[in-house]
Amino acid sequence: MTVLRVLSARVATTLFFLWTAATSSVAQANTISGLERGTVSDVVSTETGVKAGSFIVAPIPFSNPVLESGLTLGAGYLFTLPGSRPSGFGAAKMKTSNGSEGYGFGGVVNFADGRWTLGLLYGDADLNYDLPATLPVVGAFRLPLAQTAKIAVMEVGYNFSPEFSVTGSFTHLDSDITFNSTTIPPALLPDLGVAVGIIGLKFKWDDRDDTFYPTRGGVASLSLSHARDVDSLFGGQLTTSNRLYSKTVLSASHYWQLGNDAVIAARSVVCGASKSAPFFDSCGVGMVDGMRGFPATDNIRDYSASIQAEYRARFGQSRFGYVLFGGYGIGGSDLGSMSDNAGGAAVGAGLRFRLSKKFGLDYALDAAMNNAGDHFLYVSLGQRF
Repeated sequence: MTVLRVLSARVATTLFFLWTAATSSVAQANTISGLERGTVSDVVSTETGVKAGSFIVAPIPFSNPVLESGLTLGAGYLFTLPGSRPSGFGAAKMKTSNGSEGYGFGGVVNFADGRWTLGLLYGDADLNYDLPATLPVVGAFRLPLAQTAKIAVMEVGYNFSPEFSVTGSFTHLDSDITFNSTTIPPALLPDLGVAVGIIGLKFKWDDRDDTFYPTRGGVASLSLSHARDVDSLFGGQLTTSNRLYSKTVLSASHYWQLGNDAVIAARSVVCGASKSAPFFDSCGVGMVDGMRGFPATDNIRDYSASIQAEYRARFGQSRFGYVLFGGYGIGGSDLGSMSDNAGGAAVGAGLRFRLSKKFGLDYALDAAMNNAGDHFLYVSLGQRF
C-alpha cells in the first residue's frame, strides 16, 4: 500500500486516467511509501515518533495506452506513532511524452493506538488524451481533448478492529475540459466545466498478510459517494444546471499461496453511477477496475463489472519474477443492458523486478492483448491488485 492509498478510491475514479495505470503524480506519491499493513514496518525504525522515521525517494517510469510514456519523481517520509500503524507523507511530480503533467502531495496519520486515521490530499493535473465518441453523420472517431483538474480530499477513518474500518471523506473537484476539435458530441457539453463537492463513505475489511505483495487473505470494500455542485452546496448563484449524482463501487480481492511460493490473486469489481455523473467519474472496464487490455477511456458506462485473476511467481531467490493474468468485463447504461460490447476478455504476461526485498515492491512490465486483437504495454510500480 501507499502513503495516500487510503485516499485513492476517490482519486482513482475521479482522475481515472492518472490512476488506471498507476501513473498519476498523486497515485505515484502514494506508491512510493506504503502505509497500512505488512512489510512497511520492516523498513521503519522500531522506535516511535516523527523523528524516528525513514525517507524514501524513487523515480518511477511508466507507460500506458492513455497518457503514453512518462516519468514520475517522488519522495515520501514514513514514521510510526505509539501503538499505531505506520503513517507518512508524500509528494510527486509527473510528466508524459504527450505533454500531460501533474503533481500531488498529502499524507496519512494513524494515531490513538491505531484507532483513528486522518488523511489529506491535493492533486493538480493538466492532461492530454483521446476520448472515443460517436456522431450520426461522422460515425465513430477519437476526440482529442485537454483537461485541467484540481482535487482536494480530506478523510477521517475509524478502525473498529485491525481488519475492519469505516472512513468518511469530503472531496472538492474542479475540472475544465477543452476539445481540440470543432466536432463535439452534445452529451459531453455538461462535462466541459465541473466543480463539485463529494461526500463519501467507505467500509473496508482487510486481513491480507502484506499490502505490497500479499500471499494470503483478502480485502473487500464498499464505497458510497454523493456529489453536487459546489455552488449548490454553499448557496451561490448557478451558471449551469444543478448537478447531482451518486456512485457505488464494490470490490473484493483474495490471495492464495501455493506450495512453490507462487501466489494466485483474484479480484472482482462492480460499479454503478448516476447517468448525470461526468464521464471521468463514471464506471467502465479498464477504468474503475484497472484491467489491463482496455484503455481507461474506451468503455465508460454507467454500470460495469469485471473479474480478474493472476498467477505470480519468482525466479528462485533472485529479484526477478513473472505473472500470467487474464480478465473479463462487461458494461452498460443499466444493469439489464450490460454486455461485453463495453468490455470483453484480455490475457497477458509480465515481468517483475524487486526494488526492495524489505518492501516486496516491484517494477512491473506487462503485455496484454484483448479479444479484439489489440495489444498494450504497461510499465508501472507495484502489483495491479
